[in-house]
Amino acid sequence: MIIDPTQEITLYDLLRQREHSFVQIYEYEQRIESLLGQPYSGLVVPALPSTAKKKRKPVKKATSKKRVIRRLKPETEDAYLVSYKYKGNSCSEVLREYRLVQLLIKNDIPNIQLENISTIYYTTDDEYDLVIDLR
Repeated sequence: MIIDPTQEITLYDLLRQREHSFVQIYEYEQRIESLLGQPYSGLVVPALPSTAKKKRKPVKKATSKKRVIRRLKPETEDAYLVSYKYKGNSCSEVLREYRLVQLLIKNDIPNIQLENISTIYYTTDDEYDLVIDLR
């Protein structure tokens, strides 16, 4: 952690004040012992901010729904058909790799809005049938 010189001075000043306070507490306890005429076992120490357990704020789950895409079924599916908007224009791409589809889902890519993901099965080299809409 890098601290600028003014923060460092403030930090050391606060630590010095803290040490001074501990010395005062020790002196007060010595005075109490002399008044009691016996060793001071101490009173119940009030809760101090430095020793208090801090409540952790609950972690909020992401409100946006993340898509979960399964792997292709080799016997009935050949690729993913990904529909998206790029700079306002509707587009679609055929992707064969699960890893690429996962990257598209997990990462926010500028100017690209995923709309739909489906699986397809090729009937011929240029034609395919939609198998399932994964949305």
